Amino acid sequence: MVFIYQEFLAKKKQGLNVRIIVSQEDSNKNMISKMKKP
Repeated sequence: MVFIYQEFLAKKKQGLNVRIIVSQEDSNKNMISKMKKP
């Protein structure tokens, strides 16, 4: 998951807008908080 997240960040820097939908399970809370940061 971390690799995919890093790829999305790289694409965002290139100007691509990506929307990701993630379930609010306990195992996703750490990643959700990272993804909410600009």
